[in-house]
Amino acid sequence: MDIEWLSTFLLAADTLSFRETARRRFVSQASVSQQVAHLEAAVGRPLFARVGRRVVLTEDGAQFRVYAARLVALWDEATSRTADVASRRVTVGAVPLLAETILPWLTRRWLSALPGLDLVVRVGTPAELVAAGVDAALLREAPSDRAWLGEALWTEPMALYVGADDQDFEAPGPDPERVLTDRRLLLDAGAPHNDAVLALLSRAGFRPRTLQVDQVTVVKRLVAEGLGAAVLPVSATFRETIEGRLVEVPVADLAPLRDPVFWVRRYDGLGHPAVDLATRLLRGRRDGARG
Repeated sequence: MDIEWLSTFLLAADTLSFRETARRRFVSQASVSQQVAHLEAAVGRPLFARVGRRVVLTEDGAQFRVYAARLVALWDEATSRTADVASRRVTVGAVPLLAETILPWLTRRWLSALPGLDLVVRVGTPAELVAAGVDAALLREAPSDRAWLGEALWTEPMALYVGADDQDFEAPGPDPERVLTDRRLLLDAGAPHNDAVLALLSRAGFRPRTLQVDQVTVVKRLVAEGLGAAVLPVSATFRETIEGRLVEVPVADLAPLRDPVFWVRRYDGLGHPAVDLATRLLRGRRDGARG
């Protein structure tokens, strides 16, 4: 029995949707069905039943869910307490934005659970991280390399920002039309949604001049200095807005835009206890935010 089957089963039991389970684990729906089928064969009982277009837990499935959760918890405890896990090197990567926002949170909790972990951190583009041979990485788009297993963690809202000193204080707030007409739109070159941003703005009647910048940190600094505007994840601008360096510009047309966060692992490294622990920490953050 594979621990991944149990994790897939527990997520499917929570969502009651193989499609949603596949989306969150970033595998095909057929793969989810196959893992559940393997698990049902091992257990010797059907765990799910179809009711119309939905799936529901069978009575056996509901009972097995309790034991599956215990098995995963025992696996967590066993792997986190294994002495040689703490001494193994893990190389984790992140694209620049997530290296600034999510990676510090993950690193703090990871090292707290495994204080002896030999952790190496790489920051770069997805291609650079693959070339560096990282064991796992935080990305803003699904992995294109088939050697990687990707899991969609969550999405974050986006907003348009200008520098606090780059607004008309005689107006009740920054005027979107003036901002997008008079200023360049600075695009984070590493963002996968730049085309979607421009398409949404175009449908709203805006066609701003653009400037691509390689690092999101530089994008924020340039915006704060009054050199343009930028569409960024709200989580990436928390400190700058609290400190009064950036101001949100209300643009209702950007509301549908979400910035995804993916956790990717090498297929040949599945079952690595330290990486499995990081996966569970990230899922816990996701599920805690959703709850």
